[in-house]
Amino acid sequence: MKRLVLPFAICASALCALAQPNCPNFNLPIAPADSCATAPSFCASYLNGYCSTNDGYTPDLPGNLASVVPCNIENNQWLKFTACDTVAQLEFSVSNCQAATGMEFFVLQTADCQIFAAQAACFEVADGVTDTLTVGGLTSGETYYLMVDGIGGDVCAWQVLSTVGISEGAVYEEENTPGRVESVGDVASFCAGGTGSFYFTPADCGLNFVSGCPAYQQLCTPHQDTCTAVQYDTVWHVTPAGAYFANGDSIGATVDIIFPDTLPVPQDSFLEFTISVEFVAVAVDTFTCWNDCLAECRTILPSSTPCAILPKVVKVCKPDSYTEFFTVCPGECVDFMGQTFCSPGTFIVTEQDECGCTDSYTVVVDWFLDTPPTISPATYSCSPDGTTYTVSFMVEAFGNFVLVDGQPLFGLTFTSGPIPLANRTTFW
Repeated sequence: MKRLVLPFAICASALCALAQPNCPNFNLPIAPADSCATAPSFCASYLNGYCSTNDGYTPDLPGNLASVVPCNIENNQWLKFTACDTVAQLEFSVSNCQAATGMEFFVLQTADCQIFAAQAACFEVADGVTDTLTVGGLTSGETYYLMVDGIGGDVCAWQVLSTVGISEGAVYEEENTPGRVESVGDVASFCAGGTGSFYFTPADCGLNFVSGCPAYQQLCTPHQDTCTAVQYDTVWHVTPAGAYFANGDSIGATVDIIFPDTLPVPQDSFLEFTISVEFVAVAVDTFTCWNDCLAECRTILPSSTPCAILPKVVKVCKPDSYTEFFTVCPGECVDFMGQTFCSPGTFIVTEQDECGCTDSYTVVVDWFLDTPPTISPATYSCSPDGTTYTVSFMVEAFGNFVLVDGQPLFGLTFTSGPIPLANRTTFW
């Protein structure tokens, strides 16, 4: 029966220690397989620096393999890789051989581990030697098998120092369309005392292929495992404090948020609230599953757009009250917010602001005069030399004030400038 050598397996032979390479990546993350059918997949990053030994392996010659390789197979081991070029190079180092002979390396192609084609066969590397195998005629994206065997049954340590043309995996670019918190009716402004209903659209996130060759890495031996299924609650948040959830319920696909009329909204202004959602794990179930231990080797180019649900910012206003004063002459009218007022009085005008609040305006209209002004009799004064005289009179207004040069008039005396006498007249 063929035996798979696992990482850190205990050697049965006292000579095993001599056959192990001195490298930190010994059989990591997984040892080569003892048969073609169970060969683990390797990406270039795991294969570069990888080392192992063929100690304890048995001959595996499935299908037509014996007829396509012109050398004997005694204790071969297997792994596989994906080519990402038409030519691949593998630099091998062989050491610690029990028979001081060396190893031979093969690159094979097969779809079923029965029908083989040899891309390279019987490439020998002697004990203590480093050499590079160059393999041509490969197809980018296709899977190939690396088979390693001891020459004449020798048991040695071997290492892949470097590779060229072997896939490191594909390069992908994130393409993210964020989800968004939305309000029913697409409302972005609310009046204090009102309620808003909110839901969210999910994010749409994916990867677009950019370059490279998709490839997988075997991380462990496939086995039965315990898997977990996580259940999540959709939890809503509203900040800052002041608004609250209807019925105290902040969990679910939709939510109602109350913006109370006690909010400290400044006059002629508004408050902003941020509505956000997150997914919180609330339960974890375990179940038995099959773990194939395969992981895709890939490089992901991040997007500047997050894979997330973006919050929504809403405005909250309050109804405002204003008083407007107008003073006009009798017979004149005042136009205010589409309404016309032609007589004194107090009037109420309302309008809705951007949040849907009803603002109230008290319009006070006054006339300049309630009664006509009175003018006192004129008085005349002569100058001491008798050459000029002046005229004075008083104007008095009652009720609402009159503006003269922008100043209120309640009683004002007007005095003329010196007026020359046309003909000198003596009054005494």
